[in-house]
Amino acid sequence: MTVEALSNVGLAERISPRKSEEISLLQTGAGNTAQSTLGVRIGKIRARREAGDTFQGKILDLVVFEASRLMKQFPKLNSTFSENKIFKYSSINAGVAFDSGAKLVVYGIDNSNAKSLREIREEIEDSLDRYLSDRLSLREMTRATFTVTDLSASQMDFVLPILPARQSCIIGVTRNSKEEFSIYVGFDHRVTEGREVALFLDQLADRIASFDRQTIGAEPARCFFCETSAGDGLNDDKRGLLKIVRPGGDEVLCCNTCWLGW
Repeated sequence: MTVEALSNVGLAERISPRKSEEISLLQTGAGNTAQSTLGVRIGKIRARREAGDTFQGKILDLVVFEASRLMKQFPKLNSTFSENKIFKYSSINAGVAFDSGAKLVVYGIDNSNAKSLREIREEIEDSLDRYLSDRLSLREMTRATFTVTDLSASQMDFVLPILPARQSCIIGVTRNSKEEFSIYVGFDHRVTEGREVALFLDQLADRIASFDRQTIGAEPARCFFCETSAGDGLNDDKRGLLKIVRPGGDEVLCCNTCWLGW
């Protein structure tokens, strides 16, 4: 792959000598791969859904929605590695993997971080219908900057998701026989580190867990500065969000972590 083939990248970040040495060790080791995987068990998520909801018993819509918003804090997971450099994508396009058994494709949701949960849900439903009728365009199947693959329809405890081309992050969703959800992140070790992915997973798990027993539809109140909701683990005092007035006079919500950070 060359840089010229990428139409959605910003400035390149040259990797350090230490990182270059790490890549060499990874690619000459027994696994001969630069991909690693980390996972976390979230547990049961009993989100309240309307009767007949496409996502009944699933968390795919929630993972796509929350992961897209987190990518602004973890831009290396929304990047690609090429010519010994890291290229961060200028937009965030969540990919949703579809596989009917005949053809595996990844549909890219354009600017998914800027869309509401309702918009995310509607686009996944529409793209699935068009996938089944073979009506997805080439652009729609090549614009994803990270991917989510949902395997929760089958009972399993683990998945090793393989990175698609030109991506550094793929999120796998599983649900075991006890109906406990887990999420796994396959990541490019040439681009990021295990500790950064672990932090991403912790925050993503907290955000998904906040939907337990919550009615899906209304968007949760969020901090204007870091976008955590009142139920997120980062909002340590658990008492909710503060309403503050910015210099321009507009009122916004602020979580406890951002407030104390000032």
